[in-house]
Amino acid sequence: MAGQERDVAHESTSDEQSAIRNFRNWARQQLGFRPVKDKQKSPLQENLIREEESAGGGTYREKRLWSVDRYVKAPALSPDGRLLACIVVEQDQFPLALQIPLDAKGEPIPGQEREVKLPIDGAVRHVLYSPDGKWLACEVAPDGGDHEQIWFVTTDPEDPNAYNVDLTNFETVELVSWEDDLVAVSAFDKEGNVEGKLLNPLTGESFVVDRRTGGALVHSRDMHSLFRVGSRGNRELLAVEPDGSWSPLMPVDNGSTTDQGFVVPDGDSYSVIVRSDHSAERFRLLRLTPRPHGFDVKVLMEHDEAEVEEFTVSSDGTTAAVLWNNDGWCDLEIVRLTEDGAEVIVVPELPSLIASTPSLTADGSRLAVAVSGPEFPPSVVVFDINSRSWVGDRFRVAASALGELVVGVEAGLLSEQPKDQRGREVLSVWGTAEIIPELHTYEARDGLQLSGWLYQAVGRNPSEPAPMVVYFHGGPEGQSRPEYNNVMRKLAAAGYSVFQPNVRGSLGKGRKFSQADDRYGRFAALDDVEDSLDYLIDAGLATDGNALIMGRSYGGYLVHASLTRHAGRWLGGIAACGMSDLETFYRDTDPWVAAAALPKYGDPQLDKQLLEEASPLRNLKKVKVPVLFIHGQQDFNVPVSEAYQAMGVLTAHGVDTELLLFDDEGHNFERLPNRYEMAQRILKFCERVFHE
Repeated sequence: MAGQERDVAHESTSDEQSAIRNFRNWARQQLGFRPVKDKQKSPLQENLIREEESAGGGTYREKRLWSVDRYVKAPALSPDGRLLACIVVEQDQFPLALQIPLDAKGEPIPGQEREVKLPIDGAVRHVLYSPDGKWLACEVAPDGGDHEQIWFVTTDPEDPNAYNVDLTNFETVELVSWEDDLVAVSAFDKEGNVEGKLLNPLTGESFVVDRRTGGALVHSRDMHSLFRVGSRGNRELLAVEPDGSWSPLMPVDNGSTTDQGFVVPDGDSYSVIVRSDHSAERFRLLRLTPRPHGFDVKVLMEHDEAEVEEFTVSSDGTTAAVLWNNDGWCDLEIVRLTEDGAEVIVVPELPSLIASTPSLTADGSRLAVAVSGPEFPPSVVVFDINSRSWVGDRFRVAASALGELVVGVEAGLLSEQPKDQRGREVLSVWGTAEIIPELHTYEARDGLQLSGWLYQAVGRNPSEPAPMVVYFHGGPEGQSRPEYNNVMRKLAAAGYSVFQPNVRGSLGKGRKFSQADDRYGRFAALDDVEDSLDYLIDAGLATDGNALIMGRSYGGYLVHASLTRHAGRWLGGIAACGMSDLETFYRDTDPWVAAAALPKYGDPQLDKQLLEEASPLRNLKKVKVPVLFIHGQQDFNVPVSEAYQAMGVLTAHGVDTELLLFDDEGHNFERLPNRYEMAQRILKFCERVFHE
């Protein structure tokens, strides 16, 4: 880590050093990590090297200078488990799709991986195999923006062709699922209408499953489809039958969300498995079986203190993989689906702290999932359900990501890795983890319990508060969790503590909490921002006048709002793709984004006064501290005009502002060189704000 040195020679045995070397070998081979060589230094790496050397270099046995050249995420297994597709994030190009042949054990066949070649330059966001395993569908965003297309390639390594179905009449298209030899998509037009469509990649033929305003197709199987309707915080699923007739899955429950679902075979009929908080406080797993006038509902899985984050079901309907969210902690359960319900067959211990995007083979015998942690960039791992073990596991599940490269090392050595509050190892591809997430709970001024993740500054005496960066997630229904973020890691490594609050409106704490910021609850959520800062000061984790506010998307809005509402509390602000005025946001964003936001922020026609009072732009003249704006030119969710108008007001009042604008990014910053540049710019901004 930059600026942090330690001599590992006196504190490691030879066996431990061997284990570390083996772990780093694994990192290089599996994730593409490598030590920086002179000829490979980027301007950012040069700066990190200078910082490290100026900090008194020479005491390291091995300087921890690593270049994150590659990581992988969003896996998709072929139905027979012989292929694994995933999205690869690399240095010099947009995120791409990769197909990896697997052997009978589920391990990658060396030298056989192949890149999916597409005739457009853009970021691949989602991949999915056809039921016969002959096609791979790819959702791609040209030029890295927020509007996507669907492309198809075959799984034949000798076939170089890529196919595209012409949907140019639509603004954007989302990949949903496969329906035999047809692919299901949601196609959005410029007015915000959505067509659920089934497409034939060979002939280009298509037909419409259903058409709605402000919805999306969720899944289709055997011509039975699920179509989502409603805005954020009030969503339900419609069952669309082969003849085009439709009906709601469940009775009205205002404020509930039913948003994920799969149609699965059930004897001579079908059933539907969904994630829903209908008639409950937290998301549960439900099975719905059709009857003459509606559906019978059965609860398959629920927990008092956790909720279903995401899940997947094997296409034969026998197996489900369920990821649970317990206040940000992540757990995985694999269950057998039966006529009587769901039976948990194994609870694998995850190789890292957070898992996402599970994918099952058709028969439910193998699972692929992406895992990550604060010092563990996203990686794809495979679990063999029949043997109840991670593929390549040698000594225990918690270290499964180390694979077969750790040979002859006793399992006890891994128990010396740092542990989180739940006693789980916190692994790092840079050796021993130095950034250990701590979950803190505290009260808002009205008594509502809040929580947040603290990353203590590396190398600082805990009794001496470090400069504090308070980072707010997007959403508002997002959630900060102990996952990988290169910017947060570099801030902590550079000597800044980072706190990531989950204020009201966040996910992970139940239905009431996620809706507590709706409309006029927005002002209580804004006060949560200041209450989070006060908690850090009262707990001795920060000092008054030595904190900076940072956020992305809705978190960027909170930066603007808190700098005005709590003027004088922050040394500076960093606003990434955040709204500065809710009225202009509604005017300029994509129509389907605006429609979904109505219950959260208010209706531009009915709640004009609310939007005016909640919009920071009118009060930015109160801001006296420097602000760094970060935005993507291709952002259609929160257009860059939101940053320009805020900068205009601030500069007119003599406030120091900076803008980091990426021409090849949309609402999410995906390209590694851009993320490196962003981290470097943020570090320089913090250096100036805290130390000049």
